[in-house]
Amino acid sequence: MFAIAFLLMLSFSSINGGNVHPMYVNNGTILYVGGTGPGNYTSIQDAINDAENGYTIYVYYRVYNESIVINKSISLIGIEENEEMPEINGNGRNYAVNLIADECVVKGFKVINYGNFSSENWGHGVKIFSSSNIIENNSVECNFVPFYLFHSSDNIISGNKISKGTMIGLHISDGNDNTVTKNNISDNPFAGGIALVRSSNNIVSKNEIWNNFHGIELVENVNNNTISYNNVCNNQQYGITISSGSYNQIIGNKVWHNGHDGIMISCGNAASSHNIISHNNISYNGWNGIYLLGNWPSLNNNTIYRNNISNNQKGVYLYWMCKNNFIKENNFIGNEKNAAFHLFDISYHNIWLKNHWSDWKLLLPKPIFGTLEEPLFHFLRRWLNFDWSPATEPYEW
Repeated sequence: MFAIAFLLMLSFSSINGGNVHPMYVNNGTILYVGGTGPGNYTSIQDAINDAENGYTIYVYYRVYNESIVINKSISLIGIEENEEMPEINGNGRNYAVNLIADECVVKGFKVINYGNFSSENWGHGVKIFSSSNIIENNSVECNFVPFYLFHSSDNIISGNKISKGTMIGLHISDGNDNTVTKNNISDNPFAGGIALVRSSNNIVSKNEIWNNFHGIELVENVNNNTISYNNVCNNQQYGITISSGSYNQIIGNKVWHNGHDGIMISCGNAASSHNIISHNNISYNGWNGIYLLGNWPSLNNNTIYRNNISNNQKGVYLYWMCKNNFIKENNFIGNEKNAAFHLFDISYHNIWLKNHWSDWKLLLPKPIFGTLEEPLFHFLRRWLNFDWSPATEPYEW
């Protein structure tokens, strides 16, 4: 009985052009594209059109000049040849891959699409308008938006290389509960690396984000997102920014050598409050290590806790309507000015406690001075903040 089953497996593999391990088969039928045996398709879209929910489609290496729509719950798996992935080239169409069905897998493709920037033909690489998909180990190059998710939730975006965008490398708009992990998002010099817009409960973790215009941006009512253990470096302007977002966590990231601020939290059309910035290494950024930029409504009740903040122009800078923020147990080392707040504003009740200061060795409260761009009289309470219990030795975590 075992021998008969083994022979049937060999026969099936040889007919379809190779020995392929069906890792992603979901109790469905297997189709092949680009192989040498009978029953292979020459077009990926033709195979999708003939598939049903639960099918797996294996795609052999070559260049496929087509723009595909995945409208069924399938697994689309690329098969490498000599370490080369099969290529889906959108040739400047509106997209190369358009995913509109839920519960799909797309793995192992090089996706290229260079658009012409017209309103009808922007040239996205991968567009996702569905949920509960796994998109992993692809290389996506595009001169507009390489990777775009809209009203899409519960997706896993993992192990992809995303580059050459002129807008945003990976853009999630109105999407919740997505996981973006272990991707390399780089060489988008006119675009941000990752942008989350009106999106909540997403996890952005363990990504390499470098040589973009901005690193990671959270914009407009972005709440309860976790940005953790990313390497964010050599971006032209900001490393990580939050605008109009609350209850987000920025934890364990390495944020260094960015042109402007390492981490910036600001207000737009809503308050930014109760965000946590903790256990990050923030160093050698051109402006501020951490910048809190308040507005109306105010920026309040944020916690900056146990970060290493070193060799920036300013370590932490508070500007305009920053109230009731908590700055505790950080290492401030070698910044041109370790901390400051702007006097020409309404910043008050911010608490500095038990931080280590490389420019203060006394067992006395550490004064934190306000700054002015132009001379202006203020009351003494606005000229000075204090760390009432500074740590004399740097923390080790």
